[in-house]
Amino acid sequence: MKKTLFSIFISVFVITVYGASYVCAISAGSELVRPEHLSNGCDSSLGSDQASSVTSKKPSCLNAAVWKVGVLLPLTGEYAEIGRRLKRGLKLALLAERIDHNAWQLEFCDTAENSPVEAVAKFKNCATDIVLGPIQSTLARSVVTETVASQLPLILLAPKPELASLDRGVFQHFLSAANEALEIVRMLRQRNENRVALLHPDNDFGNDFSHVFSRECQAQNIEIYKNLSYNSNAVDFGSTIMHLRQRRLKKSRSEAESEVPLYPFSALVIADFWSRLRLIVPQLAFYGVEQAQFYGTHGGSEFNHNNRDGVELEGTIFIDSCFNSPSPSPAVISYKKNYRETYHQEPSIYDAYAYDTVLILAQARALLVKGEASDLVEALLKLPTLQLVTGTTKVSPNGVFSKGLCPVTFKQDE
Repeated sequence: MKKTLFSIFISVFVITVYGASYVCAISAGSELVRPEHLSNGCDSSLGSDQASSVTSKKPSCLNAAVWKVGVLLPLTGEYAEIGRRLKRGLKLALLAERIDHNAWQLEFCDTAENSPVEAVAKFKNCATDIVLGPIQSTLARSVVTETVASQLPLILLAPKPELASLDRGVFQHFLSAANEALEIVRMLRQRNENRVALLHPDNDFGNDFSHVFSRECQAQNIEIYKNLSYNSNAVDFGSTIMHLRQRRLKKSRSEAESEVPLYPFSALVIADFWSRLRLIVPQLAFYGVEQAQFYGTHGGSEFNHNNRDGVELEGTIFIDSCFNSPSPSPAVISYKKNYRETYHQEPSIYDAYAYDTVLILAQARALLVKGEASDLVEALLKLPTLQLVTGTTKVSPNGVFSKGLCPVTFKQDE
């Protein structure tokens, strides 16, 4: 579970090797996790906000006074701080966005105290109409199985978008390797990159990224020159980097063996987080891949334009959540201000996603009230592109809420 949660905090970088040099990075944030002791079970007292919805199998409940939302989070134990963050984001959305407080009811279940079978059974007994969560990838498939069997729509908060395709009533809304890979390929196509190389760690995130990236490159007619993995705990990347080199054929015996190699690709994509990129970058230069210089963000914290940790890097960073952009939107500024004033703590990527999940549900309910959808699932699938705290958000036909990336460009002379 620790490994799976850690994969949430990965950053992704795209580096162009020829022409104008740039790096594209995506960063999500880790945070300190501290235990919080709350009661387990189905407990609406943990949130005074109220919600009701309709499932894909139930009749439409357009006139229901209360929408009940079952929320499955780690509320005690090692990951309680993440659960607390998400719970705060859900509640703040109802307050700050002036959503009808009496129309929503949040029913919380603790993943540390309840199995997926127990939690979904409690939500069913509490007459909840949709489930949010869990955040843990290790629980995601089991929760999907139980909610589908119970005919309860689900918005999965774990980074497992592939599970959304298992049933019409399953959606996914959180950072994922698949979303980031899709956005990187889209950006490569916009910049007319036709031949690329990929480096990625041999872990869940890196392998998921590689799979989706390879598939989408093929669909977009982008050739992958090399797709190389490395040990996720590595500090020496020389043997991997050497596979990117392709030496020129010598024209005469007098030509030196160390002649500058050819790099038969126009963009290098490194699917990893910032602390490891800082290890890879000097080694790329050591082995002769010095046409580009690089830098990145610090996992999920506020982006500091002036602090590059003494590393002279240059490029364009693509942040995986506009929540951390150095040029935040008015909505992000307002959200962070409200969060600080309400909870006297800095906001995080977790509570921001929870906040936006409520806004998504509120938009879907508005479609239901207008009679533009017959049930909640149809309403969610009909949502237009939304400008949310975590960025430009749109839902795919298979129920995945994807995010646009936010570019930040730097030059050495700045």
